[in-house]
Amino acid sequence: TRAEAIGMDYNVVEAIDQPWKFFEGGVGPYWGVLNAAREPKFAWTGPIVNPDYWKLIDEFRHLTGIGGVVNTSLNLHGDPLVHTPLDAITVLERSELRHLALNEFLVQKAGSDR
Repeated sequence: TRAEAIGMDYNVVEAIDQPWKFFEGGVGPYWGVLNAAREPKFAWTGPIVNPDYWKLIDEFRHLTGIGGVVNTSLNLHGDPLVHTPLDAITVLERSELRHLALNEFLVQKAGSDR
């Protein structure tokens, strides 16, 4: 695979669907790569279907030494999930995050050095 070719380790989070997570909306219970019966939901072979996303992950690895990006829901404890760009910027302002990737923009919190 491409990951093996460049020596990248990877980690699959939420390996198994968790239908009981109904409070995470319509897709939250079904993030797994295996269904609730622990059967694969797709083949683990084939070409990379989103080369731009792969380039992003690879560049992140070059910059940080960390070969992975975790894509998860964005919200602060006790708040609803982010649904709009304004919601996302509010999370940035109220959290300890320094940066926020928002579509094609990288938003930096005032006072962040890098």
